[in-house]
Amino acid sequence: MNLSHSDNHHSLHRELHKKVMLYLSVGRYEVAEKLLNEAIETHESNGVTSEHSQPSDDDSLHNAKMAELHNLAGFVYHRQSKFQEAMASFQRATENDPHHIEARINYALTLCDLGEYHRAKHILAAGKHHTDKHHSQSYLTLRRLAQHHQALGDDYIRCGMEHHSLSEYQKALRLYKNNPSLRLKIAKVLMSIGSHKEAIEHLNKLTLYPQTQEKAHSLLGIIAARQGDEQQCIKHWQKITEPKERLLRGYQSLTKYWQTSPHATHPYNPPSSTSHHQEPSL
Repeated sequence: MNLSHSDNHHSLHRELHKKVMLYLSVGRYEVAEKLLNEAIETHESNGVTSEHSQPSDDDSLHNAKMAELHNLAGFVYHRQSKFQEAMASFQRATENDPHHIEARINYALTLCDLGEYHRAKHILAAGKHHTDKHHSQSYLTLRRLAQHHQALGDDYIRCGMEHHSLSEYQKALRLYKNNPSLRLKIAKVLMSIGSHKEAIEHLNKLTLYPQTQEKAHSLLGIIAARQGDEQQCIKHWQKITEPKERLLRGYQSLTKYWQTSPHATHPYNPPSSTSHHQEPSL
């Protein structure tokens, strides 16, 4: 979430902002919400524009204040995972001030949290008409949104919540598809939960990128070994030309063993009780 203020009216909301953030830090969300709702009601009642009057500088300042308040309210709702309320607040912020980039980004982020990616892209695209930035702004913003979901995925991994991390990584990939390192993370999670078919689809795509080519082949070899497909395992591991890990060197030694010993027992298929052949060690 982005939470910043423009220089023109930062001082007008500084005290309110401090109070809200203080209450958030101690988990008093209901108090923070009450403060903001009161402030929004006060500013709405002080609006100066009638339906048929021409917009003035005072009107622009009023709308900018309202945008700041709604953006802050959306932030408070989002912290509580009240995504519908957060979305409504960010939407009102962008309606009051179409130039409020932080609110527009927050709006798009919340839509992504709700799985509404097409709407998120539409909101960001609409923002291009209200900013003087270069045309790459939309691309950079999508990348920023993807990084947000990737960071959440990393946090879930550290907590051992693999299915949640997979969901966040997939959200990130939908927003920013040209990201081999992200696709590699997805493949690893899929392998760890046993979804080998999906993992193979991602890894095959990663073999096309020089920076992930060898890592993809090493993982494809591992999957083939788990499935008992010695030929595919050998095929992939032979493409690892610069192994940097001891395990990879062990893999390559194993492929040589399979090639020179046609009746060698596969490491994932133990020998039968009638076999006296000893399995190679990694």
